Amino acid sequence: MSSTRPVCHMMASRAAALAAALALAAPAGAQEAPATPDEPAAEAPAVEKGEAQTLVVEADPLAESYVEPNPSTLTKGQPLPLTESERRVDVVPKALMRDLGATTIDELYRAVPNLVLTEEGSFNLRGFGSGRGAMTIDGIHNSPFRVMSPYLLNVERVEVLKGPAGVIHGTGHAGGDINLVLEKPLSHDRYEFAAYFSSLGQRRVEVDGTGPLVGEDTLMYRFNVALEDSETFRANGQIDNAFLSLALTWNPHERVELTFQGFALEDIRTGGRGYGYPILDDDPYFLPRETSINEPTDQRRNRIAWGTLTTTVELAEDWGVELALFANDFRYSNRYHEGRRSTENVESRFIDRQWRDQSADSMMLGYDLRIRGELEAGPTKHRLLLGHDVRDFTNPMFPAIRARIANPASADRPNGAAPLDLLAPDYGAAAEETYTLTGDNETTADRLNLGVYATYRLTIIDDIHLMGGFRWDSYEETTHGENYLTGETSDTQDDSTAIAGQGGLVYEVFDDALSVYATLSTGFREQSWFQQGNPNGPFDPFRFTQYEVGVQGKALDGRLLATATVFRIDRENELVPDPDPTAEPGARVSQGVTRSEGVELTLGGRPVDGWDITGQFGLLDARVLESTGDNKDDPIAQVPEMTAGLWVAHDLGRLPLRLFGGFTYVGERPTHSDDSNPLATTMPAYTVLDVGGRFDVGGWSAQLNFFNVLDEHYFVHYRPPAHSLTPGSPRGVRLVLSATF
Repeated sequence: MSSTRPVCHMMASRAAALAAALALAAPAGAQEAPATPDEPAAEAPAVEKGEAQTLVVEADPLAESYVEPNPSTLTKGQPLPLTESERRVDVVPKALMRDLGATTIDELYRAVPNLVLTEEGSFNLRGFGSGRGAMTIDGIHNSPFRVMSPYLLNVERVEVLKGPAGVIHGTGHAGGDINLVLEKPLSHDRYEFAAYFSSLGQRRVEVDGTGPLVGEDTLMYRFNVALEDSETFRANGQIDNAFLSLALTWNPHERVELTFQGFALEDIRTGGRGYGYPILDDDPYFLPRETSINEPTDQRRNRIAWGTLTTTVELAEDWGVELALFANDFRYSNRYHEGRRSTENVESRFIDRQWRDQSADSMMLGYDLRIRGELEAGPTKHRLLLGHDVRDFTNPMFPAIRARIANPASADRPNGAAPLDLLAPDYGAAAEETYTLTGDNETTADRLNLGVYATYRLTIIDDIHLMGGFRWDSYEETTHGENYLTGETSDTQDDSTAIAGQGGLVYEVFDDALSVYATLSTGFREQSWFQQGNPNGPFDPFRFTQYEVGVQGKALDGRLLATATVFRIDRENELVPDPDPTAEPGARVSQGVTRSEGVELTLGGRPVDGWDITGQFGLLDARVLESTGDNKDDPIAQVPEMTAGLWVAHDLGRLPLRLFGGFTYVGERPTHSDDSNPLATTMPAYTVLDVGGRFDVGGWSAQLNFFNVLDEHYFVHYRPPAHSLTPGSPRGVRLVLSATF
């Protein structure tokens, strides 16, 4: 631990210096708070001398509500009204994040149907794994969060696009993508300071500052600073985190805008990767939640630098061009023990462990060029988006990684990784320096992705909306592997192209109030590099096809939003065992198909002043449709048949007090996609209840969130190598003290 603190303290001092410099640059009148957190107070109209001055300011009835009717993911940055959308996009606004007490994206699964947290930063979305690589930032596929969950400090809202996003983002996941929409600089001064304290050991401070530097809106800035020194509820767990972000918006001309956004992050997790503990005595609740199979010396360190420069030029009315240049650098090291379980030792109180020492450096450079425009001709309206993007990776994470491995100790390997007694763990007894390495491998890689895309939207008589789009992608990757123990080397190359398409129809039954839609969308994702060296590899990319129909509408003058969606997704080219009896052991063929069918319902908004509500319900039937193995028609692992949630908030009115609370339900989930597996079991269903309240007086705030009030013992993830379950957080309370100026 002591070796990690100077690095975080150095980042903290630099962050504090930048924060102080920006604060000094703000005008002296910055102490007066605006009418709402992100909007300036309305100005009084000009009056002649001697006239009676009457100021009428109409408050926005939906300010700081859960209503976010116009997501921008489908159009890569341009808001699209809910009743014109041909795809389901779930939006989690800043107000809901605050009430939920969420600090990372992991805590938002409670607000989205058919989205289930599996492990840190990874989800099952509509029945398919949608990991950290499924995230975009401001609509661009340049997320650096490869092995960790993003923090929400500088995030304005989170948009979850359901189903394949091949036309919009290129390579992706069958279940959908998660888009982080970052906060932008404001033209008025605003500063917020917050401190977090949790009964589970969290200690965190945050600063958010914004305002003009030159003129009112010529040059504006925004910065965020955060420091964290926290413990976790798992044995040996410790988190040290330092975060700094900076955004600048410059408007040199009324038709030109340049925005820079960047952040740097160091995240250190000591005491293991946060994986679970083995099921013992056929009872998932046998061991306490605090149990860990990691040593106090296990540590994961992530260092991230990310930046984007976006230039927007308005060529003419309703026509413009945008160019986003982006880069990110990711440094990763991870030293940890991971459990190993088999049918031979599944009942033992001792867990075999493998030791790994991994490191990787990854960099991405690229650009996204977009031309967009609108044209009206009689009763029709035409909207066009043309784009081209390039992403050039050096050592994409994964596959590029250096891995030193020591297998579990055994009779013929006395200096292997030490086992652990689950009932009486002796942490600190393992001596990593004495382990005998059984693997020392390194893989380097270069990858180039090029894409061309276009979307076209046609509106007829304001009620009928037609949408079509296509995308062409090329993908080139070369890898070089070296085994430092044997001296063996290997090289692979994968060159492929893919085409994605999308078509949709929206009919507004009532103008800007109720619409029905139907959509066909496709997508793809390159196969894991781990499989490309297979005797039958390289393999064609995964192919996704989604059929979706739905109803969506507004009520009570837009105060209440509701949606109902039915969908089916097929994922083809799944790798399954080679049925040829003469094939080499482990040989695979891309002949499998998995399917997910389901229903989603959402309801949210501010039906009356003082009350906010959001609810969601999802049903899923996800299973193996085609396979050469014995698992045909078996359910897909770790996918529940039902999810549900409800969250309600109420402002008391006479008192500056806001109360909120709700529940999340996740149904049973199979641990394997093969019922014949002798270790196959079922993860129990769970219901988690959270409540809280916030007291606001004159820019000062105190918020209490009580998590898992009933202390439900639940599990969020199953890890096959260790036959282990990862527990969710126990009962806890978090206090957030904040001040806004």
